[in-house]
Amino acid sequence: MKDKIIIIGAGAIGRGYLPWVIDYNFYDLVFVEANRNIVNLLNKNKKFKTFRSNKNSYDTIDVPVFAAYHPFEFFLKDYENVKAVFINVGPRNCVNAVSVLKGISCPIIMCENDPHTVEIVKDTLGYDRVYFAIPDVITSNTASEELLKKEPLAVITEYGDLFINQQAGFIKGDINFCSESELSRQWTAKLYLHNTAHCIAAYLGAMMNMDYVHEAMNIPEIRNIVVGAMNEMLKALKMRNSIESDFLEYYADKEIKRFSDNMLFDPITRVAREPLRKLEPEGRLIGASKMCLSLGFVPKNILTGIVSAILFENENDPDNQLTFLRKALSTKMLLTYIIGLGEGEVLESVMNEHFPDIILSLEELLNKKKVTIISDLKSDLKRSELALKAVSEGVEVLKRYNKTYNTIKYKGAFRDVVTDVDILVEEKIKSILRVSDYAIVGEESINGSNADVSLETPTWVIDPLDGTANYVASIPYYSISVGLIENRSFVIGAVILPEFKEIFFNIDSSKAYMNGTRLKAKNAQMKESLIVAAFSGKASIYGKRDAEYELFGKLNDKSRGCLRLGSAAVNICLVASGRLQAAYGIANKVWDVAGAIAVAKSAGYKLWTQFIDKFMVSYVIGCESIVSEIVEMIHERKLASLKQSP
Repeated sequence: MKDKIIIIGAGAIGRGYLPWVIDYNFYDLVFVEANRNIVNLLNKNKKFKTFRSNKNSYDTIDVPVFAAYHPFEFFLKDYENVKAVFINVGPRNCVNAVSVLKGISCPIIMCENDPHTVEIVKDTLGYDRVYFAIPDVITSNTASEELLKKEPLAVITEYGDLFINQQAGFIKGDINFCSESELSRQWTAKLYLHNTAHCIAAYLGAMMNMDYVHEAMNIPEIRNIVVGAMNEMLKALKMRNSIESDFLEYYADKEIKRFSDNMLFDPITRVAREPLRKLEPEGRLIGASKMCLSLGFVPKNILTGIVSAILFENENDPDNQLTFLRKALSTKMLLTYIIGLGEGEVLESVMNEHFPDIILSLEELLNKKKVTIISDLKSDLKRSELALKAVSEGVEVLKRYNKTYNTIKYKGAFRDVVTDVDILVEEKIKSILRVSDYAIVGEESINGSNADVSLETPTWVIDPLDGTANYVASIPYYSISVGLIENRSFVIGAVILPEFKEIFFNIDSSKAYMNGTRLKAKNAQMKESLIVAAFSGKASIYGKRDAEYELFGKLNDKSRGCLRLGSAAVNICLVASGRLQAAYGIANKVWDVAGAIAVAKSAGYKLWTQFIDKFMVSYVIGCESIVSEIVEMIHERKLASLKQSP
C-alpha cells in the first residue's frame, strides 16, 4: 500500500504545480478542496491533466487521483499512512483549512506566500511539525480556451523549484530540501523581486482592463514601471549586502521573463487579488518602500505600485471594500487608518507628498479618470460612503482643534459635558450630510429646528463626540458617530475611535468592517464573556435607578465582568470587533448608539431594542445566547417599558 500525500487546496499550486514535483508513482494523492465542482470532477475521472509551459508548447501529465473531498466530508482518521500534508489555500484561509487536521502526526508543509502562516497553523493545531515551503514558480489558476476544451480542470504552470525546510523530512520527487538560511535567502528574493513587481504589473494591467499579466507587460509604459520597481528592489537588496549580487541579478532577470510569458495565461484577477493583504505594513509594497526609504532613496515606481493597488477595483474581490474606502476617506486617513502607516513616519509623509502626482501620471498614462462624485443616495453603498466621509471629516476637525479650543460647558445635568469642539465637529458633519436631503438630528442641535423630525423617514443622527467627559480627561474611550435611521431601524453606521485609529462602518445589512477587515459575529456563553454597559443617567427619571445598578451587579457576577467605559458607541464597536461579547444600555439617546448598532448588526450580532420615546432607546447587542439572557433580566426588573414618574 502506498503512503498518502494530502493536498489541501486543489487550485493553482495544489493541482497545477505539486504533481510535477511530487513523485506520484510512490504516493497516492488525496485532495481536499472547497469547490465542489472540482471535487466532483476529480472523483468522477480519477485523474486530471496538468500543463507546463515549455517555450512555445506545453508538456502534459495525467495525474492519478486516489480520492477528493470537500472539507466537510474529509476525516483524517480514515488515513493512517499519511506521509505529508501540503497546504495551498491562501494565507487568509489557513486557519479554517487546517481544522480538518486535528490529531495529525506527519509534517504539514505550508506552500503559502507568507511564512507567518507556519506559526498561525502551529498555534491553531497546537502542533509543531509545520514547515514553510517556497514554490518558486508561477502557476495560473486557469488555461487557454483551447486547453480548457480538452481538460475542464486545466491549469498551467512552468518550470520552477520547490524549496522546503529540510526539517520536514524527505519526500520523493524533484524537491529542494534546504537549510533555514537558504530558505530565508529564497524567500527574500521571492518577496521583493517576484511578489513586488508581479503585483504591480497586475494592478497596472487591471487599470487598462487587461485579462492577463503578459498582456500588461506588452504595454511599454507598464513594463517600464515594473522594470523600474524591480531595479529599485535590486538596488535596495544590494545595499543591504546580505545576498550576493549575482544571485539577485539572476533572480530579477528570471522574473521579468516570467511575467512576459504568453503561454502562462496568468490572470490579473489572481495576481491582484486581496490588495489589502498586499498592502500589509511589512509586505511586498509597503515593506519594500520602507526598505528603500531607510536606505536613502525614494522608490517612485514602487510608490506607483502602491497607488495602483489602492485604485484596484473588482466587485468580486474579497477586498472590494477598498474601493469604497478610497472614495470616502482622505488620502491621509486612508494611509493611516486603512494601510496602517504611522502619522509622521517617513513613508506616510512621502506618500502624502507624491500621491496627487502619481494619480495624475496614472490618469495621463492610462487615460482613466477617478470618480469622486457621490450620487444616487437610494443606494446603501452611496449612503455608507457619505456616512464614512462625514465622520472622517469630523475627525480632521477634532485633530485640528484638539486641546486648543475646548471651552467646557454643561447641558442640563452636571454630568452632561459639551465642548466647543463638539459643536465644530457636528457642523462639519452636517455640511457633508446635507447633500442627501435627509433630515439631520445632531446631539448639540436637537433643541433647534430639527427637534420635530420623525425617525420613520430616513434621518441622519450625529454624535460629534460620544464620551466627551473621557475626551476632556484625556481618556481614550471616545468616538465620532453617524447613523442613518429609517422606520426606527438602524440602517447605516460609521464610527471613528480616534485614539485607536479604528474606523467601523457597514456597507449594507450584511457587510461590516473595522478599517479594511470584515467583521463577523462570534458566539460565546455568559460565563466566559465580558459585558459592557452604558448608563445614561435617565433611569432615575423613571424611578428605576436602583434596578439599573442591580442589573449591572448581577451581570458582573454571572460573567467574567461587566464594564463601564463612558461611550456607548465605543462599547458597541468593541462588541462588533469581537473584543467584548455584549453591550447594553437603558434609555440611551439614539445618536449615542445608532451608528455603532448598525455596524454590529451588519456583522451578524443579535439586537434587541425598545424605544422609550422618539430619541431614546434601550438596547442589547451581542452574542445571541447572551443577548437573550440579558433581555430576560431587563424584563424581570421592568426596565423594558419605562414611564416617566409624574
